[in-house]
Amino acid sequence: MVKKSVRFEIRLPTHYNNKRKIEPEKHSKTIEEIFVKFGAFTFMGIMEGGWRNQNTKKSYREKMRGLFVDVKKKDFIKTVRFFKRYKKTLEKRFKQQVIYIIAFDLYVIE
Repeated sequence: MVKKSVRFEIRLPTHYNNKRKIEPEKHSKTIEEIFVKFGAFTFMGIMEGGWRNQNTKKSYREKMRGLFVDVKKKDFIKTVRFFKRYKKTLEKRFKQQVIYIIAFDLYVIE
């Protein structure tokens, strides 16, 4: 049996753009909010990514943590609406222009 779900993944920075380390309580608060809302979460270890500004051609590398939550497929639209609002909260909390949130189909083998 396979259960269809959707995984929402949020990339949270470990440092502000000025290289100062982000306070751990900001990650803790975010985890708690997700846990209260969805009843589950997974907080992943440090990942590294990079990107290039298309206007200035300057390259950036950054470390981040991943936070993800799996929801039932039927709750997809409702969850997207939630994350569209919540994204603004996270961008302000972590002082980022953009917080990256993705969603993809997940097939859980039971």
